[in-house]
Amino acid sequence: MRRGNAGIEGGPETARWVSDEEEAATSRVIGAAVAVHRALGPGFGESVYHRALELELAQRGIPYASEVEAEVRYAGAVVGRHRLDMIAIEGIVVELKAVQSLDAVHFAQLRSYLKATRLSVGLLLNFAATRLVIKRVVLRERTTTAPSESPSFPAFPRLPDQCAESRPPPASSG
Repeated sequence: MRRGNAGIEGGPETARWVSDEEEAATSRVIGAAVAVHRALGPGFGESVYHRALELELAQRGIPYASEVEAEVRYAGAVVGRHRLDMIAIEGIVVELKAVQSLDAVHFAQLRSYLKATRLSVGLLLNFAATRLVIKRVVLRERTTTAPSESPSFPAFPRLPDQCAESRPPPASSG
């Protein structure tokens, strides 16, 4: 296991551990994001980078699910729903931004998504900067919920060499 950095200096997630599988999965997604940023550069809206990242992940055979709906629960009841940008191989939550700079609220948002999904690792990617800004957030806190309340997300292969072939999403008009 390797020590991970959550992206906020001194924050509660700063000194968490990531497994070798999580490290490999985040590296693969980051590689795809870097390729998109190198090709497009800054200046587009988030939806452009989202679509381009979908195509790049598919081209690289990296499984992902886009715009995944997650339930937000409180006291055992569903109190809301949120649409995540992406969940990639190994259950990595990928949050895309195209903002001047990342703010504490962006990190809080990703931590909330991790709590809601009960997943542990997320990537916060800001495409609007001259160099792609990449922050990994690791949240190991687990909430105690009944198995029937567990979220259902796409089952992703555990090892990179077992990746199912992803297909690019259909081209959107407009």
